[in-house]
Amino acid sequence: MGLADAAALRPESLVWSVQTKRFNVGPDDPEEEEGAPSSERRKSMKRKMPLPDVAKEYNPVIVAFYAQVLLAAGSFQSTLYYFLLPFDHCEEDPMISLCITVALLGCAAQRQSRGCQRPKF
Repeated sequence: MGLADAAALRPESLVWSVQTKRFNVGPDDPEEEEGAPSSERRKSMKRKMPLPDVAKEYNPVIVAFYAQVLLAAGSFQSTLYYFLLPFDHCEEDPMISLCITVALLGCAAQRQSRGCQRPKF
């Protein structure tokens, strides 16, 4: 999820790793990073493959999938935050609207059940 976010919002921070043969998120300024790699290692980490254009586009499905995981776990307030991010990009998507509604209902039901557990004086 972090790699897709970095590819869409900060593509210059991605570096090609020769060892793992995939893109990794590198530090913004390797000189300021604590434990920064040596200059030889930085040369080997430079991007040798161009980043595909499809990776530079923001994909709200990844964030919505994470929100679904949070919804299944019962973390309704975090779910609302992560569903509102893709809602900003796809306002007319009925599935995202339905999931936001389910999260709001779960949050409301959770508040009522918490209120019932208070001791009455």
